[in-house]
Amino acid sequence: MEEPLFACHPPTPPFFSHGTCYYYCSRRSLVRRVESIVSLEITQRETNGLYLLALRGRLALGEEGAGFRTTIDNLLAAGATRIVINLEHVHYVDSAGLGALIEAHRKIKAKGARLRLSNLGPNLRRALEIARLLDLFDSHPDESAALSNF
Repeated sequence: MEEPLFACHPPTPPFFSHGTCYYYCSRRSLVRRVESIVSLEITQRETNGLYLLALRGRLALGEEGAGFRTTIDNLLAAGATRIVINLEHVHYVDSAGLGALIEAHRKIKAKGARLRLSNLGPNLRRALEIARLLDLFDSHPDESAALSNF
């Protein structure tokens, strides 16, 4: 993380825009860039043929979406038939990220496998509702609900 160019007193909560974290130093002062957001971290676990992908960061156009697509392709090539994607720590999804989720669903279904989503945040849930895509996915409120009876 870069050191701020000046100190903010009192410290303010950050806000995010286009993948960059900003802090206000006063209501009228210039907003200064402090740090860049990490892209997308994917943690993969496998238990009895059930694959859990825990995503953290941004699911967006660029390396993030490409890495996610590659992970799904690799799982399917390895013969995975049950996949849960935990989105609890995904703080940003753009239209390309939604496209990556839709493409993953299509590929998984085409292979005869099954996909479940867990921990959809309110913004992602709302985006899927607006796009009329929420019913496309088998979504669950938490990881344990997604894993049960799968």
